[in-house]
Formats: sequence, structure tokens, C-alpha cells
Amino acid sequence: MRAVFITGLLLVASLFIISSVDDLTRMVNGPRGRARTWWGTGRHPYGDLYSLSYLPNFRIPVPAEDVEQLTGAGLNTEEESINLYALSDSYLWGLLDHPQLFNKVNQIKYVVSNTHNIQPIVLDTSKRNVLIMEVVERNVRPLFSDSLYLQSFLHFYKPGDDTSKIKTAAYRARFHFKFKIKEIENNIEYNVWDYRLFTPLKEAKAGFTYRYFNRTHKDVAVSADGKQLFYGPTVDTAGELSSFSKVSNAQLDDLVNNLNAAAAHYKKQGFKAVYLSVIPNPVTIMAPGFHGYRYNGLIPRLQEHPALELKVIDTYSAFVKSPLPLFLRNDTHWNLEGKKTWLGLVNDALRKE
Repeated sequence: MRAVFITGLLLVASLFIISSVDDLTRMVNGPRGRARTWWGTGRHPYGDLYSLSYLPNFRIPVPAEDVEQLTGAGLNTEEESINLYALSDSYLWGLLDHPQLFNKVNQIKYVVSNTHNIQPIVLDTSKRNVLIMEVVERNVRPLFSDSLYLQSFLHFYKPGDDTSKIKTAAYRARFHFKFKIKEIENNIEYNVWDYRLFTPLKEAKAGFTYRYFNRTHKDVAVSADGKQLFYGPTVDTAGELSSFSKVSNAQLDDLVNNLNAAAAHYKKQGFKAVYLSVIPNPVTIMAPGFHGYRYNGLIPRLQEHPALELKVIDTYSAFVKSPLPLFLRNDTHWNLEGKKTWLGLVNDALRKE
């Protein structure tokens, strides 16, 4: 009996430690994401919104990306005079990793703007260095509210300087315990319940609850026609991630001032041009009148602000005009057509450089 108690105590302690450290959960997440047995997770192939809601109608595999499908829309790799950098979020992760699209000639460096990564760089002053500040609409207000935060992602060095210390510091900044129980709730749920063995039960419960009570996960909303999932906070009428919550003129002025200060900082360090690229929330494009709400106009108001000093890659206007679906049905991210559209816009901007 004592051995059982000690074993159980060790398992609970191990679970708490693994769930409290993001890097440890990621280490477990890797092999579990690849496993096709009961031990593996059923989330990853089917989109991040399905993995929250488990609505069976949206268990649709996210298509594997074929770089050949994007190559035609990629950057002009014959242009050797430009080095392109991007401060980006998850919308550009897959794109920036493809050397066929970017790295044949143009130098691509990027950091993830919502996880405090720091990228050490040495600018090649013999070329025209261009910076794109890309963010999805739901993160505009949280991330652009502090100009010093926006200036912290690139650490500039001179040729020959040692960059190893800043890389180590960036890694250590990501490796941390989360002692607030609310913050480790998702990791605990993942490590305890997210196994293929339980997926049919989760789908049955989610389908029943939605069909008879019109309820689903608190962070997931279903479109009026039942064919699209939206991230819940983007349809909330009060939160700052929402496409429908009020954005005052004073708040907009502050965002522009912060962006201008960040752009001035990066130009002082050697960038010749700084672009703003805001990717719309899916609901902004697909259901701007969701539940009778009215789009707050954050993207066009920000891009057209008379005081904005950054150049703009106007993804919003291109997406509004597109006759094609540009977002995945069961995920917060764009699909192949959305990526192609954005790449075309970047290509057009760099031609003008």
C-alpha cells in the first residue's frame, strides 16, 4: 500500500513539474504529436480550434504544406540588393522556414513577437535592409501597446562580435515555471486527458452539447451556417482581441505612436524601410457582421492613420476582395490561398524597393 502511495505521489509531482515548464511539455509534445497509437494526441492534424472544441464535424486534417504550391508566389529571388527581416507571429512560421521561397538570395531572419524571443543580428550595410512587422489582428492591441517591447526583439551587433550570450539569454527566458494554476491548466489537461484513446468520448460529448444545447468550448465560436470555427476572443464584444470591441481614437493614436517609435529605432540601427503587415482575424473577413455585431475597423483605421510613418502591406483590402476562402475551417490560421495572397503583396512591395 505504501509503495502504491509513493508511486502515485511521484506521478502527480512529475505531472505538475512537466505541466509547469513549457519546454518540458514541448519535449513530451514532440513524440506524442508524431505517435499514431493510443498514447499520441489527436489534436495536431486537425487544427487548433478543433483541438479545443472536439466538434466531430470539424475533424478535418489540415493539409500538409507543399512548398511547390507556393514557389510561384514566392519572393523575387533574383533581387540580391535586399535583405529581408521579419518580426512575426505564427502566421509566418511555415513560410519563413522554406528556403525555396526566401533564402536563395534574400536573407530572412525572424523572431516570434509574442514569446519574447531575441534575435542577434549583424546588418549587412552593403545591402538594403528591410523589416516587416507582421502580426495577426487579434494581437495588435496587446503587442503594439508598448513601444519599448516592440524595440526589444532584435539585438544589434557589429561584425565579429560574440552573439552566443544573447542566444543563451533568449533560451533561458523561455524556460520557466508557471506557478499560477490557471496558466498551467491547459498543460495539465493535455498531459492527463489528451490521448487518442479518449477522442471518441470527447467528440461524442462535444457533439451532443452543441446539438442540443448550442454550446461549445468557451474559446470557440461557430459561424451562422455551421461551416466555420472562429477563435472565441475574436468575436467577444469586450476583449481587446476582438474584431467587434470598441477602439477609441485615443487608443489608436497610442498604437500609431508606439509603432512610429519602434520604426524610428530600427531605422536608426540601419533598416532602410519598415513595413506594417496586419493579418485580419478570420471573422473580420468571413463574418464582419457576426451575430449582428459591427466590425470595429481596427485594421483600415490603423493603416490609414495620417500619422503612421511605416509603409503598409495591405493584406486586409486584398482579403476583402478575394473570392476564395483564405482561412482554414477548423484553425485560427490561413490556408494556402491566404499565404499565396500575402506572398504576392510582399513581392509587390519589394519590387518597389
